Amino acid sequence: MDSAQTDTEPLATGATVILVVDDDAAVRQVAARVLQRVGYQVLQAGEGTEALNVARAYPGRLDLLLTDVVMPGMNGRELGERLSQERPDTRLL
Repeated sequence: MDSAQTDTEPLATGATVILVVDDDAAVRQVAARVLQRVGYQVLQAGEGTEALNVARAYPGRLDLLLTDVVMPGMNGRELGERLSQERPDTRLL
């Protein structure tokens, strides 16, 4: 394989669930819209504590946490660490 080539995965089929967390509502909404258009199911939260509550209330598998790093209160890194303790199968980005 040429070093310039990359492996790609197929687009989502609707079964993949992503939790998008950003304190900037406009950024969060754009990210959610783009992800939904390509077939992902999206949950949203505006900050870390809300994200943990959303994750706790969601009964299904949570495949990915897509979070801002710099947020008031709980930052994205701390959110990732806490969510990993409760949902160790969730990938973090």
